[in-house]
Amino acid sequence: MKKLPLLFLLLFLPLHVLAQDAAASYVRQAGVNIPFLRAALAPSYSFLYNGTPRADTLGFREGVLVYAGKNYPGLLLDLDAVEQHVLVQLPGSPVVLDVGQKQIGSFSRGDVVYVNLLAMGLNVQPGFYEQMGQGRGAVYRKVSKSLRHLSTLEVSARGLIGYEDPHYRPLLLDYFEYAEVWYLIREDGGVQRLRNKRQINKAYQYIQRHETN
Repeated sequence: MKKLPLLFLLLFLPLHVLAQDAAASYVRQAGVNIPFLRAALAPSYSFLYNGTPRADTLGFREGVLVYAGKNYPGLLLDLDAVEQHVLVQLPGSPVVLDVGQKQIGSFSRGDVVYVNLLAMGLNVQPGFYEQMGQGRGAVYRKVSKSLRHLSTLEVSARGLIGYEDPHYRPLLLDYFEYAEVWYLIREDGGVQRLRNKRQINKAYQYIQRHETN
């Protein structure tokens, strides 16, 4: 029994050292103390599954993290859509940190901006919402994933997991199911849940009208 903690330390220590080195390097470049570098290592899914627990299949992309009201540029960022946690990979390091959700106002991945609407005081489901357009009103979409287990191989072979997986394997029963939540935030701060394609299209029409005024 005493060998297990030692084995765990031997496996974990290299990652811990890499994380410390990468964090120290980023701090030197930024010239400031960075509180989220104390975050835990991101969990890994060790079982086989179809789909992905991330928001999309684009992987880590460079962007800006707004943490506790401060901007931290030049980070590689991704989104765990199961936990709705932001994942950070420091430049030059394979180590991935889970910086959670509470202290994050927004972040970007490439050209895509995600906003923590709940942190803005809006009455919405918690999580990060992709900002679909800009202006006095905006549409926001949250992608979430949940782990599901199919009961039969026949159902699994259909490949119906809610989104395309180029590496789909029909013999696997575990998969990450896809779901979306949409909101319209009006220019007066009002919040409207969009429950179908018709409402989403009307919301875009609302935004276009206000952008032309």
